[in-house]
Amino acid sequence: MILRGDIYTSEQCIQNGYMKVEGKTITAISSEPMSPKTNEPVLDYSGHMIVPGFINVHIHGGAGSDAMDATREAVEAIAADQVRQGVTTFLLTTLSADRVTLRQVLANFSAILSEPLQGAQIGGIHVEGPFISLEKKGAQSEEAIRDYDHVNTLDELKQFVEISGGTIRLITLAPERQDAEALVRFAAERNIVVSLGHSCASFEQARQAIEWGARHATHTFNGMPPIHHRQPGLLTAVMLDDRVYTEMIADGVHLNPAICQLLLRVKGEDKVILITDALRCAGMPDGDYVFSDQQVTKSGKYVYIRGKVGETLAGSILDMNRGVEILVKQAGYTRQQAIKAASANPARALGIDDTKGDLAPGKDADIVILNEGFDVQSVFIQGVEADRHGSP
Repeated sequence: MILRGDIYTSEQCIQNGYMKVEGKTITAISSEPMSPKTNEPVLDYSGHMIVPGFINVHIHGGAGSDAMDATREAVEAIAADQVRQGVTTFLLTTLSADRVTLRQVLANFSAILSEPLQGAQIGGIHVEGPFISLEKKGAQSEEAIRDYDHVNTLDELKQFVEISGGTIRLITLAPERQDAEALVRFAAERNIVVSLGHSCASFEQARQAIEWGARHATHTFNGMPPIHHRQPGLLTAVMLDDRVYTEMIADGVHLNPAICQLLLRVKGEDKVILITDALRCAGMPDGDYVFSDQQVTKSGKYVYIRGKVGETLAGSILDMNRGVEILVKQAGYTRQQAIKAASANPARALGIDDTKGDLAPGKDADIVILNEGFDVQSVFIQGVEADRHGSP
């Protein structure tokens, strides 16, 4: 098939451009008209943006389901909800939980991911906890955070990797923990991206973890102390190191848009990653929902720990396409910069940029059509158009 419209690659925007897709793959992009073969469809998206499929590396749930439910039905419901917002690849993101629960969740994921699924493609698992800081646990279960004085956490991580069938792609941990070096080195040696977050680490501790192999920061600014001019901390370390990618929840709630602009200025357009960190209540009515072992309350665009409304945020209800819109309209990003933050940058961070994250010959035909209001009009996953429920 041939698509026509404003094509946003990682390098340029080709206005009124043409893109050819054969099977699962993009085979050509040009500013010049293309001649279709006999019976080859030509899809005219003039006046629309043709962008790479979004990649969400931090997503807990949506549409009433949570990754920790660990059922095929829940996973496909989340995958369908991701397609609705233009996501074509995502990481199922877990929470801190007791050893038995996490082992079962990871075993279930291994079985579920071994079979074909409907909706957005699942690029693997993001293990957010249990190797984090009690002081910056956020909405995660305090009882489930591992005490390194009583648990062999390296053995536990090894078990997680084995039980998951090698599907863990990213892990969040706090670098000030006594077990941090062993965990970081083990993960990095196995090409598992190590992300620093939910942490009170000093500048020196964070910088040391980066030297061990950490290359990512979890929802930057959230779940970590702010910058202090005499105690620069983890936040300063990840902002100053060009090797580190920085996630951001660009929902206008977790971060003021000016902070998103600050990240762009400091990190550059290749190292900022848009995430949603969305919960099961995303896309659902206001009310009370379960998150981890806690009750949370959704009220408008806010999600708080129940009983702490107006105090402790608990994840988001952000859609990826709306995050891109906020970056452009409120945070001063160009369209191309915002789109890269949702596609090329996470692909590069995960090491899947050989096939994902960009519109270029040889890449997977993961394509999203947006109108001028950043509404998702169509989604293609490896060349097949997905319906509104994410089913190819």
